[in-house]
Amino acid sequence: MAVVAPGKYRILCVDDDKFFLRVTADALRYAGYSVDTATTCLAARERMADHTYELVLVDLVLPDCHGFSLIETIRGKYPAYDILVITGRNDVRDAVRAIRLGVYDYLVKPVDHEGLIH
Repeated sequence: MAVVAPGKYRILCVDDDKFFLRVTADALRYAGYSVDTATTCLAARERMADHTYELVLVDLVLPDCHGFSLIETIRGKYPAYDILVITGRNDVRDAVRAIRLGVYDYLVKPVDHEGLIH
């Protein structure tokens, strides 16, 4: 696994599954990325108001809003952020909608962390 310079990229992971969030954030940190996490849309919005990110990983199923709502917020306020959807929903319509909103990729859980890092 290639390691990048620590802090070179700042990533926000948004997922209500705390285990998935911890494992994914730990894998990204191990690879040298600076990672923040959020379990709700509200927490994600607060973190984005306080920090700048190069990449936001977004689950579509969140407790306080749909992931598409968060993606639309990111596209409106932070258009330079790259977005990846990582979700348990293997739905072609969701994938097409995500790509139309400018999402870089649509990944279905479980996610290969080594592949995600590369």
